[in-house]
Amino acid sequence: MVKDCMNYRKAFLMSYYSACHEGLSLNGRVLNALKVGDVLFPVNHSHIMESHGLTIQKISAYRHEFQEIDEGMTCELIVHGKDLHFEKDCIFYCRKT
Repeated sequence: MVKDCMNYRKAFLMSYYSACHEGLSLNGRVLNALKVGDVLFPVNHSHIMESHGLTIQKISAYRHEFQEIDEGMTCELIVHGKDLHFEKDCIFYCRKT
């Protein structure tokens, strides 16, 4: 359970990631609708790491590029942010809007 998640929602379940020329490529399943410009936050020791936000630059799924993507879809997110070590099945959070 994430302690400080009152203002956050689970957003993305990452299966794997890799570095790419645009930043980081996160591949996984969308848990709540996302759009380009949203900021994803990883969790460390039950706390959201606000200082390590990853801004979504591009969303690709099913050989198409999207500005927004719905819950339940699998996709690749190209994000800009700090390259950290993420565990498989890492859940990223997004601020509630």
